[in-house]
Amino acid sequence: MEVINGFVKWNYETDRYNIGGYDLHSGDFVDLWDIWSLRWICGRVEFKDGRYVLLTIDKEIKEISLNQKARFYNI
Repeated sequence: MEVINGFVKWNYETDRYNIGGYDLHSGDFVDLWDIWSLRWICGRVEFKDGRYVLLTIDKEIKEISLNQKARFYNI
C-alpha cells in the first residue's frame, strides 16, 4: 500500500478530483484534513447526487474541497 500526501486538485482532462497525480474514483480511501476541527477525517470516496463526496465510517457525508490537504491510499 502506498500513501500519497498532497492537496485536492481538479483534473480537467478526466473531470475528477486528483491527489498527488492520482485521480479519485468511487471506493477509494482518503483522509481529508478538516480545518474547522483540526483533525483528519477518514472515509471512502462516493459519487452521490452528481458530485464526489467523502462517506465517513459514521455514514456522514463530507464535502471534498479544492486545495484541501489530503492523503490517498493507493491499494
